[in-house]
Amino acid sequence: MKLTLLFITVCSPALQAEMSFSQIQKYEAFDSWLYETLPIGSTTTEEKIIGLGKLIEYSEEEYSVDHAANPLKAVAYRFSGLEVSAIVEQTNVKKAYVTKVSIHSNNWVLSNGIAVGQNINVLSNLLVRPKDGTLNYCGVNNCIVFHANHNIINAITVTLYAD
Repeated sequence: MKLTLLFITVCSPALQAEMSFSQIQKYEAFDSWLYETLPIGSTTTEEKIIGLGKLIEYSEEEYSVDHAANPLKAVAYRFSGLEVSAIVEQTNVKKAYVTKVSIHSNNWVLSNGIAVGQNINVLSNLLVRPKDGTLNYCGVNNCIVFHANHNIINAITVTLYAD
């Protein structure tokens, strides 16, 4: 437990050394919400990603990490109003670890109902506060950024930690 707290305190830019255990739990809960808020989970399969809709563009490149049990590729999928980036195992199942989701259309709504086209006032209900002067909300490992013009959300970007 002490090691986890030390790691979180030292490594996470969203967290400060003075945080209580309950505050850390709040940031961890926010991370969990980010994993669950998307139209796909953070760990899924390539088949499920492609099944989200009509695939407009697909690109891939080799990806390597020392501890990987299987060959990997970094893959980008583009749909109308949605882009998904994932690290995909090159096996029969093609397990995919989603690392980034960009939403540019109100056709893709977060699980709490937040969508492109809404006023930024809806962000007041999020579990954590944004970084000072921004629309960047982060948990321990994951972040969501709301892009806005004249107080209207025009894009949403979620970055997820994949291990």
